[in-house]
Formats: sequence, structure tokens, C-alpha cells
Amino acid sequence: MPVSFFDWYYVPQLDEWQLVIATPWYDRKGPRDTWSALVDALQKADVYKQVPTRRVFLKSPDDPLVKALEQEARQEKQGFVHLLREGSATRAHEYSVIFAPITGGGGPVPAKHLATEKDLASFLTDRLGLRKSAVEDALIEARRKGTSSIFPVHLSVRELKKAGLLAA
Repeated sequence: MPVSFFDWYYVPQLDEWQLVIATPWYDRKGPRDTWSALVDALQKADVYKQVPTRRVFLKSPDDPLVKALEQEARQEKQGFVHLLREGSATRAHEYSVIFAPITGGGGPVPAKHLATEKDLASFLTDRLGLRKSAVEDALIEARRKGTSSIFPVHLSVRELKKAGLLAA
């Protein structure tokens, strides 16, 4: 089955992530035959029982949701990633991450909270794709001062939403 776009989409009303797959087969063969082809492929790969198919949605490449997700994936924001180390000598340290955009419109800026420095480093390098050396420098400064920033950071709107750093 040819796929023109796929991504996870968060539905706040259900508090769940759903996989949206756009394929031209949806328009050419129809929803039923396209879904049947997906199920066949999952069964051939022997993963059908592990896939939560209730959260998989096949769509036309022209579907408004697909178009919106594609736009978010292309739209990039530049800004600062601010780190805040919280805690004291008697309490374990926790960390907050905030992305402060300097391009595009304003709006609420949610914070991501992480329990350990290891979780923070993993989030910044693995999830956001920031350079390991920039992350290491920021962590050293956060240990010393309690705060630090990484700049410039370029992330798509989609990446920011998936990481919980941009209001949905």
C-alpha cells in the first residue's frame, strides 16, 4: 500500500494518540479495500494482534486533517530551550523544559517536567534531536546555576506538539 504521509495525532478529548495514515488507495480503492489491505499486511507481518487498530485511521491524502498535519510538519519554529533545575539539598532534583519561540505567533508555553537529569538528557537528545555537546554544556550550567538555555533550536510545530512543548 503506498503511503503519502503518516504521523501520530493526539486527541485531547480521548487523551490518546492515533496513527493517521494517508494513502492514495483510499480514494482509488475505497476505505473498505484499503483497510483490508492494511489488515492483510499486518497479519503477514505477524503483528496484527499487537497493533491497536482502533487507533489507526486511514485517510485520503486530500483529507483536511492530513493537510493540517503535513503543514505542521513543514512549519518550523526557532527559539530557545530553557532548562530549570528544581530541588534542594534535602529533596531530589527535578527538571523543567520550556521551548520559547522567537518566530511565529505567541501563545501559551507549556513546560515539560522530567524526574532526573538522565531523563532530561534523553528527552533533549533523543526526542528533540539536539546536539549532544549542546545538551552536555547546558546540563553543566544547570547543575551550577540552576538554569540554562540552548539556542538556536529549530523544531517543527509537529515535533513541538508531540514533545509536549507547544499547546495543541
